[in-house]
Amino acid sequence: MKGSGGVSSTDPEVIAAVDEIVEKRFALEVERDAVNRRFQAAIAEITKFHEEALRELTLLERQLDPAIWRAIDSNRATLIERGKRSFITMAAKFQLRDVPAKIEVLDKLGIMEAARNLGVVRQIANPPKGEWRFNQKKFLAWLGKNNELHGHFEQFIDHADGGESLTIQPNANYTVLHDSKRVSPPSISIKKS
Repeated sequence: MKGSGGVSSTDPEVIAAVDEIVEKRFALEVERDAVNRRFQAAIAEITKFHEEALRELTLLERQLDPAIWRAIDSNRATLIERGKRSFITMAAKFQLRDVPAKIEVLDKLGIMEAARNLGVVRQIANPPKGEWRFNQKKFLAWLGKNNELHGHFEQFIDHADGGESLTIQPNANYTVLHDSKRVSPPSISIKKS
């Protein structure tokens, strides 16, 4: 039977010893798979718990942020010195900034098609290396100068209103455990609504 892939006339005790070792190795592989399945199940459970905790925190933020804005808006004259855009309380440093209105591009391909139809691709795109490539910065600058053609691109863009942003920073002794180089605490952006 030599060369046929079967068991030769080897001692049955040797075969039994080899089989025993191999079966232990297969058992380890089964155990490894079971450990991995338990680990993945635990990760899934922790992830679910973590996501739920983050959802709850986000809901609380959505309640507190507008309340902070209302408190500041209704007391601007008291809180903010004339001509200033910031103030400090015992708890935090507040910084108000004007945010300009901006245009957000929704469909680059649609803009390029409309530009081809109008014959203005050269003004809004980078020169071809194969074909013209849309350049958002060039497009927005060109659109600002050529307001009369704005209607041709209206369906491909969205106008984000300008307004005011509020950033707060804790006003206390602060230690960041994970970053010993950080001297000041991180700021928090407060959403208006």
